[in-house]
Amino acid sequence: MAASAVKNGRCLLFDLDGTLTDNYEGISRCVIHALEAMGCVRPDDLVLRGCVGPPLRHSFARILATDDREQIESAITLYRDFADAPAKHDFESPAAVPHIFQERMLLHAANH
Repeated sequence: MAASAVKNGRCLLFDLDGTLTDNYEGISRCVIHALEAMGCVRPDDLVLRGCVGPPLRHSFARILATDDREQIESAITLYRDFADAPAKHDFESPAAVPHIFQERMLLHAANH
């Protein structure tokens, strides 16, 4: 059913990785938490911004300057534990987003 909905254009997909939302605050807080828990120094904002998008393994390998899988996985576990805690999903939605949804719903209603 899901595949047919996508194929027939009856499905909306949302890219929440910086397109419709600014998830930098939430991601950076999780990265900082993981690094501080490991006894590392807080990276600057440019380094933290580089963590939005790429896989966590790549980001932590770069920040920790290591290819030690155990250390990288420890950082990821700390990141995810912090991210999974209540009220840690921080993002801002651009003001235009509700209008995009409303416009799409009106177009859908006019065509069906």
